[in-house]
Amino acid sequence: MVPEFSSNYSFEPVYEHVTDSAYVLEWVMKGTHDGSSPQLPASGRQFAIHGASVGELEGGVIRRNTDYWNMLEFLVQIGAMPEPASAGGSA
Repeated sequence: MVPEFSSNYSFEPVYEHVTDSAYVLEWVMKGTHDGSSPQLPASGRQFAIHGASVGELEGGVIRRNTDYWNMLEFLVQIGAMPEPASAGGSA
């Protein structure tokens, strides 16, 4: 399942590191979940998701890019999933 985002979102860079052949960009994506799909109806709730993009450059052009972000964090923030139980617990 891939969430559908509306045009009402933005990416805010947090950190970047670029060399001749690679890059890393840490970012925060913020917005309102007002797009919809059959699997994930619009909630109207705001979200802020931290993520990172890692890629390879060749001649100043992106040759490969991979984005990493936490879908569970997104689903909880838009109300599609409950908050996960704490891992610690008590004995």
